[in-house]
Amino acid sequence: MDARPGQLSRRELVSGIGLLATAGGGLAAAVARAAAAAAVPAAAGDPAALARLERFVRLRSATGHVPVMWIADGLLLAKPAAGPARPLLRNTTLTFTQVAPRGAGAYDFRLEEVGYFRDVDTGAVLADWTNPVTGRRVAPRHYRTPEALRLGPRGPGIAPAPPGLEVRGVLDTLAELGGTVSIAEDLFVRIPAEPARAASATGPARAARAERFLASLGTYTGRVAATPGPFTDWVDCSFHYSTLNSFSDWLGFDGVDGAQSLRLAGIKRPHDEREAIPAWLRERVQREHADFLDVPRRWLADRWLEGATTAATEQRR
Repeated sequence: MDARPGQLSRRELVSGIGLLATAGGGLAAAVARAAAAAAVPAAAGDPAALARLERFVRLRSATGHVPVMWIADGLLLAKPAAGPARPLLRNTTLTFTQVAPRGAGAYDFRLEEVGYFRDVDTGAVLADWTNPVTGRRVAPRHYRTPEALRLGPRGPGIAPAPPGLEVRGVLDTLAELGGTVSIAEDLFVRIPAEPARAASATGPARAARAERFLASLGTYTGRVAATPGPFTDWVDCSFHYSTLNSFSDWLGFDGVDGAQSLRLAGIKRPHDEREAIPAWLRERVQREHADFLDVPRRWLADRWLEGATTAATEQRR
C-alpha cells in the first residue's frame, strides 16, 4: 500500500514527491532533493513574517524539536459539475513529523504518514469500492508516504519540479479569536496536461490527462499565550486540513467534470503516546507497516537535528 511513483497521494501533493518521481528518479532521491534543494526567501527585514513563522513552528513542533504525532479523521467529498456534492469515503491518517531550525527564518520539515480510506457508513477499511456517482468499481489507494520540505516566513517550499508545474506556498494568520491563533499553511499547484503513454518497461499505459489544479489548505490552532513561549514547553495544537482538487485518477471519475475536497480534523500528541491512537488504526498499522511506529525512534537516532546551527538554537531558547 505504499505510494508508487507517478501517483499523487495527498501528502505527495504537499511535498512534491510524486511530481518529482514522475519526472524521473526514485522516491528516496526525491525526498533527498526536496530536503536539500527547497528554498524559501528569508523575508529579511519583515519582523511580522518572522514572528508568524516562529508561532507556526511552535504549533507544529515539540520540546527540543523532537518528533510529534498527529491523528486525523475526516471525509473525502466529490462535487460533479452536473450534480450535488456528496461524501465518498472516510480518510483516517496517522502521521509523525519533525521540525529542525536551519538558521534565521528557516526550518527543515520531515514527515511520514499512513492513510486509509474507509466506508462512510460502517468505517470499514475498503479493499474495493463502487463510486456512487459513476458506478465504477475501484480499489481505494491507501498509502504510506514521506515528505521533506523547507519552511520559511513566506510559506513552504519544495524542490524543483517538472517543467510547467506551478507551485505557490503561503503562510498566514487566518484568525486570532478568543485567546487562540489559527495559522494557515497552504499550497496551490497547477499540473499541466499530459499526453497518453503506452506501456513500457518503466511503467504501465496511461490515458491522457487534462490540466489539473490542486489546493492543499492546512490550518493549525493553539493558544495565543503559548505560542511565544520557549521551546521547552509543550503547546497543544489542533488542525484542520482540506483540499480542493481536480478528481484523482483512482476515484473512477474518468470523463466526469468536477472537483473533490478532502476535509480532515486532527490533533497533535507526543510521539510516544500510542494509547491516543484508535485501537483499530494502531492494530492495522502494526500489521501492515510493522516499522512505522518506530519512525520517531529512528529519527531521534539519525542525528538529523544536529544540522541545526548553534545560532538558530540559541535564538529560539
